Amino acid sequence: MKFGIHNLGRIQLKEPGPIPEHEARWAWEWMASWGLIEGTFDVTTQINRKVEREAHELATADRARIAR
Repeated sequence: MKFGIHNLGRIQLKEPGPIPEHEARWAWEWMASWGLIEGTFDVTTQINRKVEREAHELATADRARIAR
């Protein structure tokens, strides 16, 4: 890779929030198509909502602390 070859317009910054199931499923299927992971997508296994919620709470707290 060389500097300047990346399309910066494709980078998206988003507020932390729940991972939409369709996005998680798309990512899973894409990685499976390349042989990076095996098995079928199961939303209850692949997305741990408790861990996700805790991470978002920590990110919000950090942003509030930095903003002060």
